[in-house]
Amino acid sequence: MNKLSIVAASVLVSSLAAASPEEDLAFYVGKATGSHSAERATAKLFTFKVGKACWEKLGSKDGGAHIATYARWTQRLEKKVTENDWDHIESHGKKDAVNPMIDKMVDEYAGSFHLTVEIEGDDCDISGSAMWVKYVSAAMGQIMKTPPKTGKAFVTIKAAAKAKDVTFEVGKDGSTFTLVGPRDFEPTNWPSKVEPKIEQVSKR
Repeated sequence: MNKLSIVAASVLVSSLAAASPEEDLAFYVGKATGSHSAERATAKLFTFKVGKACWEKLGSKDGGAHIATYARWTQRLEKKVTENDWDHIESHGKKDAVNPMIDKMVDEYAGSFHLTVEIEGDDCDISGSAMWVKYVSAAMGQIMKTPPKTGKAFVTIKAAAKAKDVTFEVGKDGSTFTLVGPRDFEPTNWPSKVEPKIEQVSKR
């Protein structure tokens, strides 16, 4: 191998190694779903504020498989609200032509939707039994079922070590939703504090 090839290989390895956990997560969501729009949605519409050990789990193949569910839900919510069908566009056109269109639509949707997850501590559980997963599922599931009449949803989920119960607040704008709940145990009947409040600001 000549000197130029060695330099090029080193640059390639360095660029691969420089991928952030957020980029890794989006990549694995794309792999899990086979969907460019799901990958783009993960990169642009989701924020995870977690510790280093937690990122090692999220930014992995298993993490991508778990978060893929929320990316798919986001696609369906966007279709309900805007009638843009990312999946249809993606599957009925050439990648080079439609991917830039998808990117633009996802970026525009960032003005109407964002999911932020904060998990206190360095490590986390990413299984279906994790409380933060249950909180996201409850909030996102109800928002999908009864979208806010504003057409917007900015959701923040906080799994806190010292929280004793779930609190859920809806902003005066009817578009901002904040859930704070225990990280390590499940309080009694907590979904009843979440789902009715989302339904109250829906189109129904």
